[in-house]
Amino acid sequence: MLRHDGRLFAQSSAAEQVAPMSIDEAPSSRLSTAPADRSYDTTGGPSGSSGDMSIDGLNDQEGPGGTGTDAIIKLEHRRDDDSEAASVTVLAYSPDGRYIASGGDDALVIIWDAKTGHRLHTCNEHSDTVYCLAFSPDSRKLVSGSGDRLAIIYDVQTGHAHETLAGHADTVYSVAWSRNGAFIATGSVDTTVKLWDADSGQERPLASDYSAIVLAVAFSPDSRRLVSSSADYCTRVWSVQDGILLNVLRGHQGIVNALAYAPDNRRLVTGADDGSACIWDADMGLELIELRERSGSVWAVAFSSDGRRLLSAASDGSIRIHDSYGGEKIHEIDAGDRLVTAVAFSPDGALICASSADNTIRVWDANTATQVATLTSPSEQVTHLKVSPDAMRVVSSSDDGLMHIWELDIADDGNQGATLVEA
Repeated sequence: MLRHDGRLFAQSSAAEQVAPMSIDEAPSSRLSTAPADRSYDTTGGPSGSSGDMSIDGLNDQEGPGGTGTDAIIKLEHRRDDDSEAASVTVLAYSPDGRYIASGGDDALVIIWDAKTGHRLHTCNEHSDTVYCLAFSPDSRKLVSGSGDRLAIIYDVQTGHAHETLAGHADTVYSVAWSRNGAFIATGSVDTTVKLWDADSGQERPLASDYSAIVLAVAFSPDSRRLVSSSADYCTRVWSVQDGILLNVLRGHQGIVNALAYAPDNRRLVTGADDGSACIWDADMGLELIELRERSGSVWAVAFSSDGRRLLSAASDGSIRIHDSYGGEKIHEIDAGDRLVTAVAFSPDGALICASSADNTIRVWDANTATQVATLTSPSEQVTHLKVSPDAMRVVSSSDDGLMHIWELDIADDGNQGATLVEA
């Protein structure tokens, strides 16, 4: 199931009708995963744009593992004070934790100060919905992909467009920046994956082997491999240096929604609509482990920072933690009977966040599967979540254009609560 421009491109089974869910698989994602992962608006920043910020002190509530104080900074993704807020389609946190970027169906990319929520820059180079965002590893640049078939690189300090990556024949749906900073990858509805030089904006050679919409792209941690997942149930692995297609990973019986590399640069995990998550030796093209226990689509996957644990989340509300070498299930987190609308893993795999249709966001310790905080969003249904690089803040967005930032307080006993982020 792929939500694109308000439509479903790929179908789920007739027996399973679920709402599209935001994904965020660390570290490079659409979703962002997503993703990925972005509109926060306060009074005017250096770009001269103005916006609205309000601090909402809502009721305190006791949640498992600690007190969740739903006091937040609220920001709006909109062009100016007189315009209506747009739906936020993607969020991203910079690797250094200083910036948040948001993209919307108003074709805007907005860069925010992650600590204060102040709007820094409003970038209006796109002419259609923005679907994907990725920061460079040094946090100095940002790349966006849009329905206008373009990917654009921005200077984060100035907000100015640095390069325009033109070449796709349809929506740029996914984007990733290599960890060495040298390359950008884009995946498109036109079924192609493209590799770009991040400095010059020039397209680099990449073997052609496409047949369906590309849903996600990612680089290996050492930047030597590029992988993509697709609606044709396959995952492809390329050599970045020479653009050669190394392997096509086949095994899923459904659309491959999410992927993530392990820190060892060889193992790759994929999650699909068939309810399975698979771990592969990407270089050899071998399936190592298949986890096929879900009744819903696997939307998000991630490895822990040491590569020993695998995290996966599915549309049936289940979030599971497996041993990534043997496949044994270590923990299972049940989000209850509520529809899970978005999920995010912290970059180190230590925290798991999931939002439900009841407007709550729950936070778990991934090591113990203990719920440590419950946040209540005053906005419409949460559609996107992002966890800051230091795992101290959570950002959410919704279709009404509102975003909220919570700060997670870690107590001496390991419990956490949400407190006001002071502007």
